[in-house]
Amino acid sequence: MRTRFHDLQHLLSSMDALQDRFNLLAGETYNRLPIFERGWGIPDGWPKMNLYDTGEQLELNVELPGYAKEDINIKVQGNYLEISGTRKTAGPEGYTVHRHERENPQFTRSMTLPIEVDSGLATASIKNGILSLILPKSVAARPQQITIR
Repeated sequence: MRTRFHDLQHLLSSMDALQDRFNLLAGETYNRLPIFERGWGIPDGWPKMNLYDTGEQLELNVELPGYAKEDINIKVQGNYLEISGTRKTAGPEGYTVHRHERENPQFTRSMTLPIEVDSGLATASIKNGILSLILPKSVAARPQQITIR
């Protein structure tokens, strides 16, 4: 039964994505309800993130409420970034669960960064449900000042 429910969730999210594309083609703006009001599962583009270019590096902030650092995987290669994770919501040991409404959502979000980064110098931290990534630009991608002789 649980598999059928996940199949239905996948079908409905696919239908939402198709409707978004039709709205873009028609030039209309589609005002989506927040994830918790929609109730069809995890939408595309989740978790939400902001990407900033500070000149020397890219800074990425990702909303991941309820995820521990052990639950998150980050891969960077050149200008490709992939973040994935699984939240665990098991009850405390020895307790009986009477109600279980929070799911164990899995996500994978990937993107092409606007510039190549040096993955060996990248750092990540999570605090208060916000994952912060610092991705220094590769030396070849940084702007170079050329002097005229």
